[in-house]
Amino acid sequence: MDVDGHPPGTQAGSGEGGGEGKEGKEHGQHPPAKRYRMTDHMKAIVWELVLLSNECCRLENEKKWVVFSFLCVCLVLTISPFSSLVRSKVP
Repeated sequence: MDVDGHPPGTQAGSGEGGGEGKEGKEHGQHPPAKRYRMTDHMKAIVWELVLLSNECCRLENEKKWVVFSFLCVCLVLTISPFSSLVRSKVP
């Protein structure tokens, strides 16, 4: 794998203590040892995950629409017998 070099703030000659600031020590966090470039294979995997996520959202929206439509049909079927009574009373 290709390595970009040291993480920001830890490169030699970066001034300001070279990554030894208060923030890293106070929180007990250490910068990662290496940063890797994303290969084409990794990018393809990420893209597939994005497509799957989009498809999941589309299906969820479609499911909500179908459930809403079903409820509307049930409501219409429930009300329809009464609507004939209302129409018959109107002159």
